[in-house]
Amino acid sequence: MAQMIFDNNHPCYIKDLEKIAEYIPFESLEGKGVGVTGATGLIGILLVDALMWVNNYRHANIPVFALVRNVEKAKEFFSRYIDSPLFHIIPYSVELTFPKIDVSYIFHCAGNSHPALFAKDPVGTIMGNILGVVNLLEFAYPKEITSLVLSSGEVYGENLLSSKSKFSEDCMGYLPIDNPRACYSEGKRAIEAICQSYKAQYKADIRIARPCRIFGPTMSYSDNKATAQFLKRAKIKEDIILKSKGEQKFSFIYGADAASALFAIMFKGQNGVVYNISNEMIDLKLKEFASKVSELSGVKLVYNLIGEEGGSKVTNAILDNSRIKMLGWSPEYNLEKSIINTLEILL
Repeated sequence: MAQMIFDNNHPCYIKDLEKIAEYIPFESLEGKGVGVTGATGLIGILLVDALMWVNNYRHANIPVFALVRNVEKAKEFFSRYIDSPLFHIIPYSVELTFPKIDVSYIFHCAGNSHPALFAKDPVGTIMGNILGVVNLLEFAYPKEITSLVLSSGEVYGENLLSSKSKFSEDCMGYLPIDNPRACYSEGKRAIEAICQSYKAQYKADIRIARPCRIFGPTMSYSDNKATAQFLKRAKIKEDIILKSKGEQKFSFIYGADAASALFAIMFKGQNGVVYNISNEMIDLKLKEFASKVSELSGVKLVYNLIGEEGGSKVTNAILDNSRIKMLGWSPEYNLEKSIINTLEILL
């Protein structure tokens, strides 16, 4: 499959950034640096672009630090900011000591989230999660930097109660650990425990976000999650392939909604509190997601029940977003608008 890129000047993408920016209190961030790890990932790109949008169009003065493994890739993604004195690309690896940057806030979004890599590198996946958060907090807490750590809705596992029940932040489902894929979900559980430990012992200032399944035009061309594959194949007019019966029911969310939620949590959330990120308008079965992509793109949906290496075995995981809504946040994009935007913005 050809590499996919997105149009960061597309009117739909600019509108996405405007929506995200509504949750950035830029006037109170005057001169306060913001760091984003994993800045070339699906969410990291949106966070950086939204911060630079308020710098450019709201005349804010927010130093933005994009922490990345691949500097050349970052220069390509963020070429329009290279000459800005407010924008900085910082080499970064989760396994190493955190870079010394002058910031007041850090969004920690770095980490492997691709299912195929869970099977190929489970040790790297779990250790990357753990070492990344430890190195982050060892840097952040002595300087009283506020950190937002990206966990995952996958920490919940399987909901055994009923098909209609939702996971609130104080609930847990069934999550087996006797398989390599546990490297991701258990790694995320571990980093949440580490965050709470640093808060209790060192008074670290931390927020934790548990997003559901995120999709959108800033996804990597190598992203092998089911939703990414559906959308990419639809864009290039190839058959959408569903590798299961598609009866799994999940919460999904468009990237711009997930990014605005992260800003709401960072700047309105409470220390040590966990917040689900989901959109009740897109709680549905995987086959329903695939069918809507097929319908809107005019490509065929085919079933090829061969399974997928590293794929989740969970069949029912809907996230309750009541807590984050108490911060004044709400999702903007329904399923159809999310898919249309993604297909329009992708090149």
